Amino acid sequence: MDINFTPNQTLNRMIYSFTSNANEIAEPTMENYLKFGFYEVGEPEEDFAVYETKIGQLYGDFTPNDNIIKMIYNKYSSGSEEVAGFIKKIQKVYQIRITINDKPLRVRATSGDLVIGNNMKITGQGNSNTEKIITIYNGIYDFDSRVIFKEDQGFYLLGAEGESASTINACIDFLYDLSIEEYVGKKRENLSSLRGVGQVFKAYTEGESIYSDIYAKYYITSEKSFCELNRLYGIEIEANPGIEFEIRDLDDDTSESQESRKHIINQTGLLRLYDINDIKEIRIIPKDPNNKKKVDVNVTYFYTLLKGDYKDD
Repeated sequence: MDINFTPNQTLNRMIYSFTSNANEIAEPTMENYLKFGFYEVGEPEEDFAVYETKIGQLYGDFTPNDNIIKMIYNKYSSGSEEVAGFIKKIQKVYQIRITINDKPLRVRATSGDLVIGNNMKITGQGNSNTEKIITIYNGIYDFDSRVIFKEDQGFYLLGAEGESASTINACIDFLYDLSIEEYVGKKRENLSSLRGVGQVFKAYTEGESIYSDIYAKYYITSEKSFCELNRLYGIEIEANPGIEFEIRDLDDDTSESQESRKHIINQTGLLRLYDINDIKEIRIIPKDPNNKKKVDVNVTYFYTLLKGDYKDD
């Protein structure tokens, strides 16, 4: 490329006229941009998960058959199931502290490697050469910071030596690393919509989601096809007078007061809400949260279903 600057003397200022000539060396394509070094391309990203370290806790009565690590994984990991658009998986559990009221207490670890470096007494071998039994004397036991538990490992709380305990009350604090990845479902094709009228009638517990019951009624999935509730609208509820319902549609803001979503069955025993077009929740508001009762409810509604096939991978 040739570049020329010509000063403009008549204005007595640092102003120049600019001219240039450029020669095309190749077509403006991405291949040529890479060839001549205009762009740098790194390695493609294969891991799209976000990793976080969190604090967890289990508290309650445990039996000698309860695998504590398995319980932690079940509580905090969604495995391969989608929850609110994400899949959450525990990568490891560590920095475990056991606090007990009844002492002494024994802990059986399924791998001898898991107790290396601890400063508490090891009373002997467990059921095999790979197991270790640890005795807690002072009510608190901290696993060595280097000890990491994976999903296929574990430990169990036992009674004192020579005793058989049916339950052990304990508090277990720990850190766990969690991977959070956006759920990517199967791609769909051959979609179709079906309209109809439905009804559910049963004794629902106060606070129980009637919408979830209706959704589950139409949810069918297999390797090749699926069917699910797409829209629920035009509902009619029969129940005893005075029963209060929370009915939420797609546009409701759940951060606002529940009063805006409250509907009361009047003396006719019938509540008609034909003007709500996309219902996302129906549930009975408990009169006493500490004493939830069962209530006979009959809900008639209009619905649309979405049906189709999954694309082959």
